[in-house]
Amino acid sequence: SKTNRLNEFPFIVIDDISKALDVLEMLNKQSEVTFDCEGVSLGRTGKLTVITISTLSDNSIAYIFDIETLIYQNRLTDLIFDSSNKSLKTLLESKSTRKISFDCRIDSDALWHQLQIKLTNCIDLQVYNQGIERCNNVYKEYNEGRKTLVPGLKRLSERYLPENVLLNLTVEAPHTNDKRVWEKRPLSDDIWKYAANDVHLIKLLYIRMRKENISRKMFKRIVRGSDKYLDKFRTHPDDVHAKYKKYKYFILNTENI
Repeated sequence: SKTNRLNEFPFIVIDDISKALDVLEMLNKQSEVTFDCEGVSLGRTGKLTVITISTLSDNSIAYIFDIETLIYQNRLTDLIFDSSNKSLKTLLESKSTRKISFDCRIDSDALWHQLQIKLTNCIDLQVYNQGIERCNNVYKEYNEGRKTLVPGLKRLSERYLPENVLLNLTVEAPHTNDKRVWEKRPLSDDIWKYAANDVHLIKLLYIRMRKENISRKMFKRIVRGSDKYLDKFRTHPDDVHAKYKKYKYFILNTENI
């Protein structure tokens, strides 16, 4: 493992067991963490190869768990399946550690069907944003005759965050030009940086969105909506992501919140 500080957003790539266990012990003590996954054709039938997690502290580090190396190459399955110790499974299934995510549907689907991890206790920022819009009476169920699509990370970041932050976190998606890049090793720092930047961006978005004035009742609805979001693909009988991959974003049903 090594620490990198590119554009002041540090990250550590974790590819050995001792470092992983130390970090997981610390992360399992957190009340909230940001969370994201990468992989090849990510979903239940693809291959999840990276899990990135960060705390919400001012000087937070993105911990990039190299699942391709840890699990698939070195067979360190206790990192995933050990429910008695502080593992990725205990963290991601914890009801006491809240995971802050952005579109958790595909990650939840992949974690469950590939690694038997049932992602639990999330606040998803796509759901959170709709709750804010509803409280401000600006949410539109339909846009030009079509159901409103949930905004992507870039669009939502432009809405809530200052331009200088976005410039620091703008990294071209490595899988744009190479669909199988996330299973290749070694990876360059620039590619790891993409994974790290996503959780930093989710953290900054969440901190900014918490400043919006929403009712306690709406926040409870956001929590319930995020729970439904977790199950949106995971419990579907078909591989929903593969079936509807031609859509850039998915429609958030209004009953979700």
